[in-house]
Amino acid sequence: MTKHEFTSKLKAMNLSVADFAATVGLNPASVRSFNDEKRPVPDWIESWLANYEKAKAFDELLDLLEKFRQKNKR
Repeated sequence: MTKHEFTSKLKAMNLSVADFAATVGLNPASVRSFNDEKRPVPDWIESWLANYEKAKAFDELLDLLEKFRQKNKR
């Protein structure tokens, strides 16, 4: 994953560098220093982002189902 792909993915997921860094336990400055040559984006980040995206979508689905359940309970 290139730095451009990484930053684009964060933006698409509405996730700031600071939020990402805090969630994974990295210093935001370390995340900002990723580049394509001397300090590439670590390999694990691509799969982490994919799993985060799935978890977020699942949470949104659960929220919708709960709203539907509450609405039909009345």
